[in-house]
Amino acid sequence: MEINLLEEFFNSHFRTMLLEGFFSDNPKEDVEIVKHFITEQCSVDILLIRSDSGNGGSHLLVGAGNDLLKNDIKFVWPGFKSCLRHNLSKYYKDSFEKSLQDCSFCLIEYLDNIIEHPPLHPNSSPSLSWLQEILTGFIKRGGRIIFSASKEITSKQISLYFKTDSVIEANTSYPSLETLKLIGKKEYSDEFVEKYAKEAYSHSRCVRDFENFLMSFNALIQLGKPIKWKE
Repeated sequence: MEINLLEEFFNSHFRTMLLEGFFSDNPKEDVEIVKHFITEQCSVDILLIRSDSGNGGSHLLVGAGNDLLKNDIKFVWPGFKSCLRHNLSKYYKDSFEKSLQDCSFCLIEYLDNIIEHPPLHPNSSPSLSWLQEILTGFIKRGGRIIFSASKEITSKQISLYFKTDSVIEANTSYPSLETLKLIGKKEYSDEFVEKYAKEAYSHSRCVRDFENFLMSFNALIQLGKPIKWKE
């Protein structure tokens, strides 16, 4: 089984998730951290994108991948979620290590789920215990890594785990109502968003919740049904 790599996978799954389309209360700052990390001028080993689920961490990670593709820079995007789900880690190890040999970057989504290290996450799996050794070697050869993770993971923990002090962070949070309105207006009319955004915001814990509420409201309106809240 091969690691998912590069253009075919990204073009079919993530081609619309660009850094230029990222919304937050400080989008320029968040995006600039990512953009700087993937330039040749940056000498930092690891970028840690810390984000609670549904608040844009994956968007920043995928946006970095799309920028790398645009600049013809090779990277690895390993399918570790599938690996853990199907207990395939022994098949992934050789494929992953081989894929890293001619790549400059490795992008790994939601680090919490895949690292065997109780101080990082008490529920992590032991089946990827080889990952630390391989990625530490990748860094020593000049490779750079972008992780997305929950806010339970800290730069200090990453530094200890991968034996490097060269770590920077980008942090995303649940944005303000005004920022969420801008996100909503990408898909829906200004009138619709202004009417329903505040109610959606009050019942949401993350951007994904907010978007799902607006989608549900719109569907109910199209069907001519009333919008009712479950308390």
